Amino acid sequence: MEYLEDEVDVALELIKEKKPRGIVFLGGYFLQSEEKLQKLNVPFVIATAGCIPVNMDRADYSSFTVDDEKEGYKVTKYLIENGHRDIAILCGERDNASVGQLRLQGYKRALTEAGIPVKDAYICPMKEDIEYYTFENGYATMKSLLDSGEKVTAVFAISDILAIGAVRAIVDSGLKVPEDISVVGYDGIEMGKYVVPSMSSLYQPVKEIAKDSSKLLFDLMSGKKENQHKVYEGELIIRESTKKI
Repeated sequence: MEYLEDEVDVALELIKEKKPRGIVFLGGYFLQSEEKLQKLNVPFVIATAGCIPVNMDRADYSSFTVDDEKEGYKVTKYLIENGHRDIAILCGERDNASVGQLRLQGYKRALTEAGIPVKDAYICPMKEDIEYYTFENGYATMKSLLDSGEKVTAVFAISDILAIGAVRAIVDSGLKVPEDISVVGYDGIEMGKYVVPSMSSLYQPVKEIAKDSSKLLFDLMSGKKENQHKVYEGELIIRESTKKI
């Protein structure tokens, strides 16, 4: 079931109808041809999306992102350093060019580097018949893993929303977080502080990215600055949902 709209198609339609002077893309899926992007004819900034335009000169667009592969690696390495070897990941579609795939690549790299086999059974794409990046999808995806009989000690969910849904599934199965299974999310949303247990998560500096993206877009529209690219460092925030084994 497809829930992802093509951001560039939406932008092209918006340009026809509203005639904006600039655009900020906030999507997590961004893999487009140079030909299609050049039809925009307005300055644009890619914010938070880890994928980049195909074969497009970096001088022709701006980006303010985190390195999702690196941050996925960071999360997984943290779990490994805390004694976990049976680590599952709740991820995006296997063949989708998205930030979720970059986080999955980081997960695989950390395991391989540590000499831990990458088990296909531990790679759990979101359910296609449920809206992506929802509590419900996190719950259903985690429940399928638990029902499969696979024994994991830790789960890396590529978004906090999925992670919170996963925690509910773990608790409903009669297990405890983090006593039986540690859970780490990604994004660092405010809600993560207040769920029980509070959620360990990879925090993205979204406010800083949004501020910098907006400021640059206005400067681009007024001709004060040229296109820029910046990669921000994520911060792994450890709370109650993870433990050392």
